[in-house]
Formats: sequence, C-alpha cells, structure tokens
Amino acid sequence: MTSHLGTRPTNRPVAITGASSALSRAIAMRLAKRGHALALTARDPAELEATATDIAVRTGVNVAAVPADLADEAAADTLFARLDEASHRELGAGITGLVIAHSGTPDQEHDIADPASARRVYEHTLVTPALLLNAATLHFERVGEARDRPFIVVIGSVAGDRGRPANSVYGSAKAGLAALTQGARDRLGPQGVSVVLVKPGWIDTRSTFAIDKGRALIASPDTVARDIAKAIDRRSPVVYTPWFWRWILALVRIVPAKSVRRDLAESDSTSEADRQAARASLLAEVRGHACNTIERNP
Repeated sequence: MTSHLGTRPTNRPVAITGASSALSRAIAMRLAKRGHALALTARDPAELEATATDIAVRTGVNVAAVPADLADEAAADTLFARLDEASHRELGAGITGLVIAHSGTPDQEHDIADPASARRVYEHTLVTPALLLNAATLHFERVGEARDRPFIVVIGSVAGDRGRPANSVYGSAKAGLAALTQGARDRLGPQGVSVVLVKPGWIDTRSTFAIDKGRALIASPDTVARDIAKAIDRRSPVVYTPWFWRWILALVRIVPAKSVRRDLAESDSTSEADRQAARASLLAEVRGHACNTIERNP
C-alpha cells in the first residue's frame, strides 16, 4: 500500500475498485478533478501504481494505492475495511464515497458450457461486488450521517434488464447485483446515503474492441464517467449511460418475449449470415422505435 501526495487541498475521499480498467480510470480522473482524494484498488500492483501516480500528477490530489487480488476470498472479504483504513491513514479521513466497478466481457457459449467459467463470471461480477456492497452498507449505516454527502456507485449493465440467450450468464449476475443495490438504497436512504446504480451499454475499451457493434451505440469511458459524476450530484437512483439506453431498454422490456424467441428460432435454421441479418433487423427495429420515442420525448 502506497500513497501519492498531490499539491492541492483535497476532501471527501472516494474509493474506486477495478482501478486498472479504462472506465475506473476515467471515473477516478473525473472525481479527482473535483477535488476528491482517492483510494484505488486493482489486482496488478505495478499498473495500479502507475495509475495512481498519473492521477496525482495530473490533478494534484492525494491518491492511495491498495493492491488486492479479488480472486482471493480473504482479500475480497476484507477489501472495504482495508480501503477505509488506507483512507484514514493516507488521506486524512474515512471514505465518503465508493465506486464498485467490476465487469468483464461475456462469452456466453463458453460460460454456459463450462461450470468453472460460469462460476468465475458469478464470482467476479456478482459475489465479490455484492460482498463489498454489503460491507459498505453496514459501514455507511453506522457513519453515514456523519459524512458529507456520502454515496455508493455500483456499475451494473443494461444486460441485467432482460435475460437474453446471447448473455444470460453475465446478465443474470448483473440483475442480481441490481436487486442488491436497490435493497442497499432503501436501507441507507434514512442515513442520507445516495446509492446509484449505473447501467452502461457498450463501452469502448480493450475488452469490447473486437465485438461487432453499431458505432452509434458505443460510448467512450469518459462519456460514462461524466454521466456518473452527474448522477452523484443529482443523487439519481438509476442512470442509463449513454442516455438513449433508457429508451431502448424500455422498448426491449415491452417487446413480447415470444416474438424475440420466434425471430431467433427462425434464424437458427438458416446460415450464420442469415442469423446475423435477422438479429440486425430486430435491433434496427428497436432502434427505430427508440428514435421515434426520443423525438416525442426529448
């Protein structure tokens, strides 16, 4: 554990997990520019140190680096306590905000066929962030009223809004995390703690670079980080990012499941090219409805 001292006064320390990812770095930079001291954690100590140093130099805030391999159950179970301890010791105050950013790239066919792979998805995407959220919930329940506008941000996914054959393992993990986040929000509301569930769509990172997706639906990490910062300010319970995913998912949820199954079943009896064309047609239809809805509800 090391600290990187900045040159400007900082306050309201925020802990961020998964700090080696592009999204977590973008969130950290956004919050640091607002004057938040940071306690960052990631698995790779060298990469974490480089990230912490870079943010401290660029923004002038104090940054504590807390390496942790969350595949280690003991490390995962004690992570929140370690982050708060580091915040007190290195940053001069306890954690005021927490950003839980655990994600990955789903490989549905592999995950559903290999129990070990599915278990890793659930451990990384649901179990570890859930245990961290539970620890943070108990902590803020005790001290929330004494902190200045405390908040928890949980990175979910639009994949958790509806089960789909293409990502049901990953989506079910995110759906479970969303339910737990809602419970934490209701529990911590009386203590004045804001709990924000963030539902991003595709984010332009290394893990999604090879995915065939419409360019219009891809968001940069900084765009998502900007939306998260706004949601913290507004104390929003749920935020879709970019904004159009709220309308797309609203439409997806009301499309009869049997219609989607029929379209996919018909395409399954044809060539791969025809299946891709069928899925593209279905997505284009949803996009069209979303655009019409957005025009009527700017």
